[in-house]
Amino acid sequence: MPDPTILGTEELDTREGARLIGRALVRRKVVLLAGMVLAALYTGFKVAVPVIFRSAVNRGFADGQPTGARLFPLIVLLIVMALGQSAAGGFRRYFAIRMSTRVATDLRQRLFEHWQRLSFGFHDRVQTGQLMARANSDLEQIQNFVVYIPLLFANLLTFVAAIVFMFVINVAMAAAALAVLPLLVLTARLMAKRLSPIVARIQQRLSDLTTVVEESIAGVRVVKALGREDEQVRRLTAVADEVRDEALAAARARAIYVPLLIMLPSVATLVVFWYGARQVISGQLELGDLISFMFFIGLLIWPLQLVGELTAQWKRAVASAARAHNVLDQDPQIVDLPGARAMPRGDGQIKFDDVSFSYDNGRSVLDHLSFEVPPGSSVAIVGPTGCGKSTVARLIPRFYEVDSGSILIDGCDIKEMTVRSLRDRIAIVFEDTFLFSDTIRENIAYGCIDADDAKIEEAARLARADEFIAALPDGLDTVVGEQGMTLSGGQRQRIAIARALLTDPEILILDSATTSVDAAVENQIRDALEVVMKGRTTVIVADRPATVSLAQEVIYLEGGRLMAQGRHQDLIREMPEYRNLMAGPDARLGDS
Repeated sequence: MPDPTILGTEELDTREGARLIGRALVRRKVVLLAGMVLAALYTGFKVAVPVIFRSAVNRGFADGQPTGARLFPLIVLLIVMALGQSAAGGFRRYFAIRMSTRVATDLRQRLFEHWQRLSFGFHDRVQTGQLMARANSDLEQIQNFVVYIPLLFANLLTFVAAIVFMFVINVAMAAAALAVLPLLVLTARLMAKRLSPIVARIQQRLSDLTTVVEESIAGVRVVKALGREDEQVRRLTAVADEVRDEALAAARARAIYVPLLIMLPSVATLVVFWYGARQVISGQLELGDLISFMFFIGLLIWPLQLVGELTAQWKRAVASAARAHNVLDQDPQIVDLPGARAMPRGDGQIKFDDVSFSYDNGRSVLDHLSFEVPPGSSVAIVGPTGCGKSTVARLIPRFYEVDSGSILIDGCDIKEMTVRSLRDRIAIVFEDTFLFSDTIRENIAYGCIDADDAKIEEAARLARADEFIAALPDGLDTVVGEQGMTLSGGQRQRIAIARALLTDPEILILDSATTSVDAAVENQIRDALEVVMKGRTTVIVADRPATVSLAQEVIYLEGGRLMAQGRHQDLIREMPEYRNLMAGPDARLGDS
């Protein structure tokens, strides 16, 4: 399994990429079969033309005097074959495009669903641009190959049929025409070997390019605030230049081999025409046989010349599919264990029992931590930067798995409960509030999509968001900008609190929920929190003394260990470290 920390530099198993494409095609076998049948019909009509033309020439000039009675039925038949070829070709293209679009859609849906199942740990380490590239440019390369499959099948049938008819007409001429085939195969193999590493690098550089663009757009406010527009342009230019260089390397490789793939069949055609013309002049070959033979050679040339393009596209497709496979091959770390049961309703008691935890980088964050939060009470998790405050908050909904020890809610080990039922009982408000580009109504109802207007309005009222929402031109139907940037920080945070409350959680987690707002807005949010915390087990990752004072009890951490537990006023009076922390610059405590 590839290491998710190095997605973009990982080794690519093209065999797995080929299998991924194959399985995707099997899912769309009906459309694929329809495309194949139409390809076969297309080939039949196409091959019939030189056969009929051969008969028309040989019969029409049998006595040296062509007659309309002999030629007319064959001419009508040629027209019918041409019309049939056009119709079959048109439907073949339709089914090819339909199949390739559905295959790409299936893989994109599968990737997206898999991303949703992967744990926080995966998303913590993987660049968004890498995932975006796999869902866009990589799947586009797969789609570009799949659309060729019915055409490839038609060309294969045409190739085989043309060879058979050529040997039927004249064995010597057929052997001469096919003498270049080993050279064509060798040229195609050399081209594939040369292109394989180049196309893999192209896809990686495209991922890097996507990452730079995504970060530049998502962080545009930071870029502008620090005046680093030129730096972002420089980064983009550097990666774009790498994409250009690799694309030119691929173009150079194709410029070497593709002309050979075009020239070799053309040389064979000239040799065969020279030999066949001499045979006709000497009376050893009929004119219709030579004309139809040249038709068949023409039918051979296009599939042979297409080998180069298909080889290059196949290499791009399997490299892209291998990159998609490396994401799909990641196993979710947080899953329901065998025998997991639904979390029963309870009072919301939380207990950490000798819990130790470290992130994938090996850094220990929590060290044999034990504490208990009584049901319906509130506790503030406080400590200096890196002490594990936010980690505690994120372990309760099982966003990460503990290394040792256990976390219990109402006496139930959360690892023995289903993840869905556990998280249905918990609501969390993060420091970085995320709102979707939708209406305020839909953002509040995101965790409870069947909630009626009365419940949405009540949640907004409890979160003290009802007044500013009412002042907006469209009220709850106001569409917020991307990530809610058309609203103030305090407004976004109150909508997030309303969203959490609508789910009516037994446990409410506030992860530095007032860190990014000023004191005036904090007071407004604090008033809202005092209301919503009543009778509900609440865990507050504290950032300011005003927020800490909302909690009935404080847990003070250092180095992932419990150093003290008690009331805020008591710790201020009795513990110098806590008192100094509360009196620090702006009374900000950092995060972990």
